[in-house]
Amino acid sequence: MYTAPPTPGEPDAHLRVRELLTGRTVSVPDPFGSHTLAEARALAEGGDRLLADTLTRAGSDGRLAQDLAGGPTLLERYRTGSPAARALLEAAMDARRLGVGLQLPQAFLTGAAPDYLHDGDGNQLTDDWAERPMPNWPSRSTDAARAAAGAVSRPTRC
Repeated sequence: MYTAPPTPGEPDAHLRVRELLTGRTVSVPDPFGSHTLAEARALAEGGDRLLADTLTRAGSDGRLAQDLAGGPTLLERYRTGSPAARALLEAAMDARRLGVGLQLPQAFLTGAAPDYLHDGDGNQLTDDWAERPMPNWPSRSTDAARAAAGAVSRPTRC
């Protein structure tokens, strides 16, 4: 959300955050420790609905960051996506692994994706396959993406 450029013509609310994060990796522990989980539980009990929902979904495994980032939902969409959708994602993942920048052109991805398909799946692609929306993919709207991931908005702090 913060690293994605705005829709053309809309204000760029996250320009400074994107500048700060571009080309950097923020490491987050796979599971959070007991002290951090206790702090999260205290915040949830104090009214933080986002953390309360996350703690409910994550259970006792401590994987809060993955839930907050929508990781389980994104993995499920990848696993259940159409062959064409998976091919686009695999092309993007390989491009990033090989050092291609954050902004992957659509023409690059749609040119590479057919090479990731089994012949039978590739033969079923129509000429306009890349222009049609992929089923079960969230729109660019952050509200739709949050709703799809099952998250709620963070309450306003006083």
